[in-house]
Amino acid sequence: MSAMPQSTNDGCQFLIFRWGSDRGAIVAQVAQEMRFPAAVVEPILDRIFEFLATGEVEPIRRAVQKLFHAERERSRVGGVEMAMDGTAPFNLHLAITHALRAGLETLPAPTAVDALVVLGQALHVCVELYSETAKVAVQNTAERRAAELERALASLSAAQETLLQQARLKAMGSLADGVAHDVNNALNAVLLRTMLLTRLADPKAKAHLESIETVVRSAAATVQRLQEFSRRREARSRAACDAPTVVREAVALTRQQWTHRAQLEGDFIEVRVEGEGTPPIQADAGELRAILVDLVLNATEAIKGNGLIEIFIRPKGDMVEIDVADNGPGIPPEHIGRIFEPFFTTRGPRSSGLGLAMAWGVMDRLGGEIRAVNRPGGGASFTLAIPCAERSIAQGKAKTGAGPRGILLVDDDIESCETLQQILVLRGHHVDIAGNGKEALAIYRMDLHDVVLCDVSMPVMNGLQLARAVRERNPKAKIALLTGWNADVATDERQFVDDVFQKPVDVDVIAKFLSTVELPVAG
Repeated sequence: MSAMPQSTNDGCQFLIFRWGSDRGAIVAQVAQEMRFPAAVVEPILDRIFEFLATGEVEPIRRAVQKLFHAERERSRVGGVEMAMDGTAPFNLHLAITHALRAGLETLPAPTAVDALVVLGQALHVCVELYSETAKVAVQNTAERRAAELERALASLSAAQETLLQQARLKAMGSLADGVAHDVNNALNAVLLRTMLLTRLADPKAKAHLESIETVVRSAAATVQRLQEFSRRREARSRAACDAPTVVREAVALTRQQWTHRAQLEGDFIEVRVEGEGTPPIQADAGELRAILVDLVLNATEAIKGNGLIEIFIRPKGDMVEIDVADNGPGIPPEHIGRIFEPFFTTRGPRSSGLGLAMAWGVMDRLGGEIRAVNRPGGGASFTLAIPCAERSIAQGKAKTGAGPRGILLVDDDIESCETLQQILVLRGHHVDIAGNGKEALAIYRMDLHDVVLCDVSMPVMNGLQLARAVRERNPKAKIALLTGWNADVATDERQFVDDVFQKPVDVDVIAKFLSTVELPVAG
C-alpha cells in the first residue's frame, strides 16, 4: 500500500479546510462530474478527507467497497451484469480536482502542487483498494458460479441416473411379473407334493423331504423378492420366526457348496454361529433365509485360501442383530457406499448386482436395516437389524373355533388343486374343488362352504370376479385369494376378499386363516 499522507502537510491541511467549508459544493460538483448520486459520492469523500487527516485505511476501504458495489449496480443493463471499466477511482480524482480548482488557484504554486500530490496519494490508495475489492469480488463470483455449475451438473447426473435406474427397474419388474406366475405355480406343485409325502413318509425319508421343502420355500422367497424389488409396497403383517433357527438353516443350505469349492482348491473354510435364546423376530423366514444364504456365499467367495466366517446373533433393544463377518480382503473403500445400489457388482457377468439391493429392500420393508463395514482386523461385516416380534405375534393367537371347515378350493392348475385338497382333507376339513370361477359358482353352497380359496388368474371367470359373485350371495363369506402373481390387490378389490396368499402356499398360514372362521352354531 502507498505511503500515508501526513496531516501536518500544508496541502493536507488545505484540502481538509476546503472540505469543511465547501462540503456541499464539492459534493455536488463531484457527483455531477462522475454522474453518481450525491448520496453515493458524499460518504467516500468523507472517508478520503478523514484518511488525509488520520492515515487510517479501514474507513476508506469500506467506502471504496460501497463505490465498487454502486458502480456494479449501475453497470447492470436490462438485468444483465456488464463488464465494468474500473475507471471510477480515476474519475473521482479528476472530479475532486475540478471541485477544488478555485481554491487551489489561490495558493502559492508549491503548496498547490503539494496539495495535488497529497490528493494523488490518497486517490492511489483508492485505486489499490478498488482493484483489491474488484479482484476478490470477481474471484468470489467465479467460484460461486463454478460451484453452482458443479451442483447443476451433479443434479443432472443424479436425475439421469435415477431415470435410468427407474427404467431398468420397470423393465425388470415387467419381466419378473411375467415369469413369476408360472414359476410360483411350479414351486407350488412341488411344495404341496413334498408336504403330502412328508406326512406319509418314514422318519428317514421325512428328513430329506423337509430339506426339499426348505429349498423350495427359499426359491419362492427369491422369486417374491424379485417381484417386490421393482415397486414399493406397504409392510405386510409377518409371522414371528426364530433368528438362530433361520441362520442354521442358511448355513446348512450353503454348506455343501462352500466346502466343495474349498476342497477343490485345497483350502479350508469354517463357519461359526454364536448366539441363542434371542427374542422372536417379526420377519418372513424364507426372505431372511435367502438373504443369509447370499451373505454366506458372498463371504466364501471373498475369502482367498483358508478362511473363517463368523455369524453373531444378539438382541439389541427392540431389535435382533445378525452379523455375518469374514476374514477376506474386505470391501474396497470406493465401493462401500455403492454396494446396495441396484445392478452394482464387482463380480462381472456372473453376478446380476441385485442380491444386496433386494436385501436392502426387504430390510427396509421390515422396518429394519442392513449395514456393511470393513472390520479393523481385515475382512467385511454385514449386519442385519430386524425388529422383534410383537408379544401377541410371538406367542401366537389362540385358535378359536378350531375344527373342520367346509372349503371350496378353486384353481385351474388341477394337480396343485388336488394336492392341496388332499392335505386339507388329512387335516380334517371337507374340501370341494373346481377348475374355474364359473364351475365354483355353480357348486357353491352357503350351508356347506365356510371358506372359498381361489386362484386369481383363471379362464372363464377369474378369482376376483368369483369373489364378487360369492360376496353378493353371502356378504359374510370368508374368501382368500391364492396367486402366483405379486400379492398386491387393488384397494377397490380388497372389499371382496379377506386375505391374499402368494404361491407357493404355506399350508400352516392357511390353517391359521381357517381357524379364524366362525363355526356354524348348532341348532
